[in-house]
Amino acid sequence: MSQEVYKELLEVMKKRGGGYAGMDIPEFFEMVEEMFTPEEAEVNNAMPRGPFTAKDMAEQMGRDAFGVKRGALAARSDQVLCDQVLNAIATQLMASSIRKNNVITLAASLS
Repeated sequence: MSQEVYKELLEVMKKRGGGYAGMDIPEFFEMVEEMFTPEEAEVNNAMPRGPFTAKDMAEQMGRDAFGVKRGALAARSDQVLCDQVLNAIATQLMASSIRKNNVITLAASLS
């Protein structure tokens, strides 16, 4: 189950958009597994857009409101840090890809 919840987290991030919408690479999953417990990821994935109450979400998920509230608060508090970390990783991956493409282009032009 835990692997599936993180795959769903990626899809949720893609749908929500934002500064970094996730990337289907092993490093992404390694990072979110460190940042979110499976329960926190599940709560994050169930969060609707717009205002909602923990009680409504708990009913939708078939869980108690206290557990959902605790999971929602943890997921939200990590979100800012997560966005900053993911943006930094995306920037590094893009820079690495650009350097790699430039080297390949340069090598091709020299041959």
